[in-house]
Amino acid sequence: MSKSALVKAGLLTKDPGEALSVWFMFNPTEYTITATSSWKQTPAKGKDGPKSEFTGTLPQTLSMDVLFVQDWGGPNKEIHDVIADTYNIRELTKPSSESISKGKPSPPVLLFQWGDSPQFYDCHLKSVSVKYTMFDSKGNPTRATASIVLERVLAETPKQNPTSGGPAGNRAHVVSAGDSLASIAFREYDNAALWRGLADLNGIDDPMALRTGQRLIVPPFEQVAARS
Repeated sequence: MSKSALVKAGLLTKDPGEALSVWFMFNPTEYTITATSSWKQTPAKGKDGPKSEFTGTLPQTLSMDVLFVQDWGGPNKEIHDVIADTYNIRELTKPSSESISKGKPSPPVLLFQWGDSPQFYDCHLKSVSVKYTMFDSKGNPTRATASIVLERVLAETPKQNPTSGGPAGNRAHVVSAGDSLASIAFREYDNAALWRGLADLNGIDDPMALRTGQRLIVPPFEQVAARS
């Protein structure tokens, strides 16, 4: 990918087998991150009003509007289907097949990826509202705006490489289309911020220069965390 090439934004799932990652045809023009704390006020008769008691921190949220247009674009003239794209993004609110197979149904944990570092990760798609605004002669939507809200979730314990009683060893990852160092770190270690250590240990100076088919080493979590 050249430096001048458009870097697409999108929502990626941790499990590459889910095939539910959604790349946006158009990048957002803006997004908002909201952090909220919770306070409790007990009514009081005093003229100064009730005293406030801090009760905890609420999950951060990220919200944005994403535009979908029926079109043919990109170097391969791929078809952008408004119905399919908006269906896929709505599917991210439903339990993933992986969680169902484990007997713990829950929507997939996501990463909002844009550029060479994650913008928002370890989150669920809390809500999505799709507004269709243009239609063809058959009534099929040709333009839509999806208003989405992502909510941060508590990450699970970072993944460890399997061992047989000895030191943890390296594994391998073959880069596929759409992969970035952040998305690989997100899937391998449950922490997209570890992409820097992954780049360092693989001798990668330009995180945007990954090639499809490139073979990367996936070191143990501790090694990557120390280099990040």
